[in-house]
Amino acid sequence: MTEAQRIDYLISVLENGVGSEFAKRIGVSHAAVSKMRNGIFGISKKIDAIIKAYPSVNREWLETGEGYPGDLTIDLVKAHYERKLKRNEQVIDQLLKKLKEYESLQNACKED
Repeated sequence: MTEAQRIDYLISVLENGVGSEFAKRIGVSHAAVSKMRNGIFGISKKIDAIIKAYPSVNREWLETGEGYPGDLTIDLVKAHYERKLKRNEQVIDQLLKKLKEYESLQNACKED
């Protein structure tokens, strides 16, 4: 498996194929991740960042392609979706707050 294929695999498994989420977690631009996925950029300078963001990933596998990718078990996937759910709940709370503000303004205009 090439470096590009390993990165693509990690993004598929850990971030549901969303390269921008992977980029954010390892601290690089989405364009840099796209170049890693296409084999244009190597991953050697970002291995530490990847391992820090995803400690379950097997460093040897990431560096060489040898061995097993790591413990990408249901717990890791569950944690990923719990983070997404929390972000979505925050967005919903913000939207509900804005909706209440809008309704208050609308009611105030009707009273005038």
